[in-house]
Amino acid sequence: TRSIYGGFVEWQAGSDDRTSLAIPLQETVDWPIAVVALVLDPHHKRISSRQGMQSSVTTSPYYPAWKTVVAQDLATIKPAILHQDFSTMGEVLESNAMRMHALTLSAQPPYSYFNGDTLRAMDTVRVLRQAGQECYYTLDAGPNLKVFCQTPDLPAITQKFAEQFGTEHVIVAHPGQGLRFLS
Repeated sequence: TRSIYGGFVEWQAGSDDRTSLAIPLQETVDWPIAVVALVLDPHHKRISSRQGMQSSVTTSPYYPAWKTVVAQDLATIKPAILHQDFSTMGEVLESNAMRMHALTLSAQPPYSYFNGDTLRAMDTVRVLRQAGQECYYTLDAGPNLKVFCQTPDLPAITQKFAEQFGTEHVIVAHPGQGLRFLS
């Protein structure tokens, strides 16, 4: 559902595929942002996203609190996006991702999608930020990082990751358009 619209989209989970839908927040992104995707492991995951979330929902004692925090994060990030508050958006992206991954570590049995390169890339983001290149990472159920940055910082950030992981593992993307029909 999130790929139908361009720009920033909120996914509203329903009870099934008919009630789950996307709501555009900002379809045309007119601020200079980019995403650097770091492909740190191109292989299939040992534990699928669906399996992992089912395990976390049923066995993590922190799942109920996580649902509450996610709602708070959404309430914070939506106005940050609409007001082009990159710092707040980035802080929420990063902390939200880490909270989701905390569920994996608190499930029974515990599991993790991270690998050594994932942790190294996270550290690099913090080092870049301390050096003045404001960037923030997020990641879904997998080891690959997505680093949000502002376009002026893109050359320094991509260079740093290319040095660490090789240029073939660094992909740059910008907010795009939504679904278009070809006639």
